[in-house]
Amino acid sequence: MELSEFVVVLCGFVGAGAALARLLRNRRDQYLSDLMENSESQESTEQNYGYNPAKLDAIVKRNNIRDVVAFIEFAKSFDINNDAYLSGLELSDAAAKYTEVVKENVEITSESPGTEEVDSVDGAK
Repeated sequence: MELSEFVVVLCGFVGAGAALARLLRNRRDQYLSDLMENSESQESTEQNYGYNPAKLDAIVKRNNIRDVVAFIEFAKSFDINNDAYLSGLELSDAAAKYTEVVKENVEITSESPGTEEVDSVDGAK
């Protein structure tokens, strides 16, 4: 294989990687959009969750989470005893998983060309 053929093949791989990154971003954005629409439509029937604001604030700061509303929505699935109250332990478990999931999304986004660095775990600047 000549050098020019190798370069063409290599450019094809780079282009395919960028296309895959765009596809993943589009699917993530569509999922988040659908999730927001579903949560808005269920808001009137959804149960309000309680939590200790001081514990929430400490956990959010410790994990560098900027989108508190999205985090609380995520944390609701960690209400182990289904009492509509997020304990400190439930919030801590949710924060660990939330930061892991968001970091994976940031890594996927940062691998594509033209992305910027972010200051927090959930992509806020």
